[in-house]
Formats: sequence, C-alpha cells, structure tokens
Amino acid sequence: MQQPDVITVRHLVSFSDLVERLYSGCATVDSAGFRRWALQEVARVLPFDSGVWVIGGLDQGCLVTHDVYVHQQPAGFMENYSKVVHEDHLLEQLMCAPGQTVDLYDGVSREAWVAQEGYTGHCLIYGIEHAIATGILDPETRIFSFISLYRKDFTRPFSPREKVLKQLLTVHLVGAERLNRQLEIRRHRAGIDSRESFASCDSGGLLLYCERRFVELLHAVWPRWQGPSLPAELVKGADGRVPWSYHGSGYRFRTTPWGDGMMVFGRELGPLDMLSSRELEIARELATGSSYKQIARRLRISPSTVTNHVNAIYRKLDVTGKSQLAQILENG
Repeated sequence: MQQPDVITVRHLVSFSDLVERLYSGCATVDSAGFRRWALQEVARVLPFDSGVWVIGGLDQGCLVTHDVYVHQQPAGFMENYSKVVHEDHLLEQLMCAPGQTVDLYDGVSREAWVAQEGYTGHCLIYGIEHAIATGILDPETRIFSFISLYRKDFTRPFSPREKVLKQLLTVHLVGAERLNRQLEIRRHRAGIDSRESFASCDSGGLLLYCERRFVELLHAVWPRWQGPSLPAELVKGADGRVPWSYHGSGYRFRTTPWGDGMMVFGRELGPLDMLSSRELEIARELATGSSYKQIARRLRISPSTVTNHVNAIYRKLDVTGKSQLAQILENG
C-alpha cells in the first residue's frame, strides 16, 4: 500500500539536521566549492540528479545572471541553454513568484512541452524530465538567487512533499551561501576597518553580496538607489583591477580587486578623517603620552613642526587637550 505523501517527524528531523549542517559548513567549506557541497548535502534529504544555482539581479523586471554554478552536468550545459532560454517558462514562473517553488509542468502539459525546442534541444539532451525551482529576491538590493533541481527519470516526479521541503530549504541555502561568502571575505581581509561594511560585485558593479549596513550607507548617500547594480558614481570610476576611492556626503567608499570582480567598502566619515596622515600619526603619539620632543625625535622633525601639527589637530578636532584627543582616537 502506497504511503501518503505527507511531511512526517522523520522528514522534519532530517530537514533540521540538514539546515544545521549548512550553517556549520559556512565556516569550514571554501566559498569556491560551497554550492557544490551544499547541493550534495541536499541530495541526502531530497534526491535529485542535477541542478543549477544562479546568483543574479532583477533590473527593471529582467534577470541579469552573473554567477552560475552547474551541478552534475557537463561543460556546455549553459551555452546550450542560451539557445533555448526564450522557451524557459519555468524561469518566467520563478520570477513572478519569488519564494515559491514552481514545477516544470505547472504552466504547460507534458504533451505540449515535449514538442517544444526547450525540451528537444536541451532537456532531452541533458536528461531533464522533471524540474522544480525556487527563487529568493532581496527587495532592497534586488539580488535574485534561484536553485533548480532536475530528475532524469520521468516516472519519478517531485512530490508535493518534496516541493514544500525544497521551498523551505531554499531560503536557508541562499542564506548560508551568503554567510559563507561573508566569512570568506573577512578571513582573507583580516585588516578590514571595523567601521566599514562591504559588498562584492562583478567588474561592472552588479552586486553578488551586500551587507545590510552597506545598503544603509548607500541609501544615506543616494536615497533613491535601488539594486542590483551599485550607484553610477561608484561604478564609473572603479576598475576591478586597481584600488579606487570615492568621497561624498560625509561618507567614504573604496574598491579593491577580488577574484574576477571587486570588493566595495564603505563607512561614515568621522572626526579623524579630517586629519592628514602625518597629523594622525602625531595625534596617536601624543595621546599615548609622548612629549613634543619625543615625537620630534621619533619622526625626525623639529619640535616647532610638531607644535604646528598639534595646533592644527586641536583646531580640526575642536579639542583643547590630550584627554579629549585620546577619547576621540579611542572612539575612532
């Protein structure tokens, strides 16, 4: 007798264990292989044969993809797909219903589908008889991530229970991947200023990952900004191959190369940003208790030059003594 297709306690336990593994893996799995590892873990709970995991952005209703991972399919899969993308009604449904799992056959009958080029020119070639997909849209950055899972056996469709599990899983998969990317960046950029928030993007400024604090900075400088691309002022002067900085409206942004794209760091300007590099150096020496003569000797400048710098520091920071200066330095 066939068992009813319902979510049982056993399914929920397996789901919870998988979610725990995903977030634990954020800190241990290299970002380059995270999506492959995560989908292998998913297959232990929700069996499938192949799939794709796409990160892109919705720009005026159009999907712009810039980071595609193809799972368990040969090279040339995406190149061949580009020839039939116009017949991908699954993608159309996906973009109309973020957060919901859609099925290949939700919008078309089997008979109609097998007669279309999307099936004969792609799915039949790559063994895709069933497909389910779920997309997650960040309403502020417009970053759109979606995951499609495929089965090659037509007699094994995805069940309603599996579709629900896929829908519940996708938000965790996307969230874990973003956390993994964030941790990877912080591991390799140990010198990141604690006051800075950051985003990663391709060389054209299309966002891949964006911290929430960074979104707040963008809105502070460009109140009408909307993703998925960085503001034009940041993109036009930036070149992913060389560092670059932008100052505006009390904020500072800088870019640095990162893989095939770039990292963008931003922070609000503080009192210390008014000082020159030499003035900041002297201010730190002064706040630690060094005398003018000691500073002059250490920096190989005259005591009168130190005095001039200190006067300029006090004037710019509107302080009258070392204790006030030390407090500003401590607060950054």
